Amino acid sequence: MSYIQSTTKFPKEKSILVSKKREIRREDFTKRTFCVIICIAMLYKESTMKLSYRSTILACYNGYITQAICINLAPLLYLTFQREFFLTVTQVGLLIAVNFATQILVDVLASHYANRLNLRVMAVLAHIFAAGGLIELALFPKLMPPLFGLLLAEATLGIGGGFTEVIISPLMEACPTEEKSSLQRKW
Repeated sequence: MSYIQSTTKFPKEKSILVSKKREIRREDFTKRTFCVIICIAMLYKESTMKLSYRSTILACYNGYITQAICINLAPLLYLTFQREFFLTVTQVGLLIAVNFATQILVDVLASHYANRLNLRVMAVLAHIFAAGGLIELALFPKLMPPLFGLLLAEATLGIGGGFTEVIISPLMEACPTEEKSSLQRKW
């Protein structure tokens, strides 16, 4: 029996499969929304803490984690993008190129203007772009043509990753730590 004959004989089973896929997508969206709410609650809790150098160092570690997510999440999903959105290998390569080119461009521009701008503002902007890119990665392929939505999300993730790359290291170096003070006492 061919595939066409099997699907025409059992249209009810096909509609059940389609409804199960929709239900799974709805559950996935619910899980993503719940994760975003938890992250916002954690950020609010951290914003009410007393700020010190230790909190700056913890924020920098958070920045490193955010940068790793910006750089590594989309490549983990390339096969899924190919399967769900019917992208070719060339289009996936275009996604990689857009992310990399955006990061390099932002690195060059941010390193040039980093001395003139407030590092704290730039660090907050980096996280806003990173969060925006992740939200775009989840929503844009379904709201607009998939390739265009993924390209916009990759560009936004590249901006967030590029800012993080340039800003977090100088912030970490500027924080006084016990290791730095013990080295200064020795000299």
